[in-house]
Amino acid sequence: PFKFMDRQDNKESIRRQKVGAMVEKVKKEEEDAINFRFKAKQIPVHIRANMLEGIMKGKEEERNRKREEHVAKVKQLEQVFQFADKKIGNVQKQKAEEKPPKFKAKPVPQFVKMEMMKKPEEEKKQREERIKEEAKKRLEEVQPPNIQDILKQAQGSQ
Repeated sequence: PFKFMDRQDNKESIRRQKVGAMVEKVKKEEEDAINFRFKAKQIPVHIRANMLEGIMKGKEEERNRKREEHVAKVKQLEQVFQFADKKIGNVQKQKAEEKPPKFKAKPVPQFVKMEMMKKPEEEKKQREERIKEEAKKRLEEVQPPNIQDILKQAQGSQ
């Protein structure tokens, strides 16, 4: 008759069941986060395309277009002053015809020529004198070999 008491002891309360389920759910989420494998997405085609050349080409075309527009504006303004073109042309022709003056050096004075001609001769004489003096010194330093010493050495080695 008292079996209903045993049945309640084995059975967990509803609150404990929910807490246990929540704990299991959190553990499962943690494991899933730990075991998650990242996959790289494919690189979009528009990123792989070489766009630098296109950008540079576009900039160059824009520069050329602006340059042509500016040249056209300048030519339009110049038409008012056409007389200036003729004047500029004449000035340029005159500059082309003008030759710069040629450089003419004055002749070297005679006294300078004489000094310059004497200088190498003097240097040559001084050099020869130095060579002679050096040769004399070396001759004095060098003594002729003593024949008696040579003979003694030759007899001693025999």
